[in-house]
Amino acid sequence: MQPVPAMYNYGNEIWIGDRPRRGVPGHPTAPKYREYYTWLNHYPLRIVSFSWTRDVIVREKGYKYITLHSGYRGSQLETGYFLKVADGQIFMERIY
Repeated sequence: MQPVPAMYNYGNEIWIGDRPRRGVPGHPTAPKYREYYTWLNHYPLRIVSFSWTRDVIVREKGYKYITLHSGYRGSQLETGYFLKVADGQIFMERIY
């Protein structure tokens, strides 16, 4: 037995798109919707900070939203983030 579950027991699905997956008042959306999907087993928001996807996020123009759906043994949690990209820097705001 272990008091903290192993990192590989988690499942994290991630969507990066031009709109939040849920409606969020006051946040801009793109008229034409694009979305990328991936799955990571631990530290899912590293795709913003130090993964190969950081370059894609900074380089591509338009609005950026990340939706993260995490699950562990029947427990589920979904969070959404708005990314503002300016001068090669990424600012992340949790929106739900």
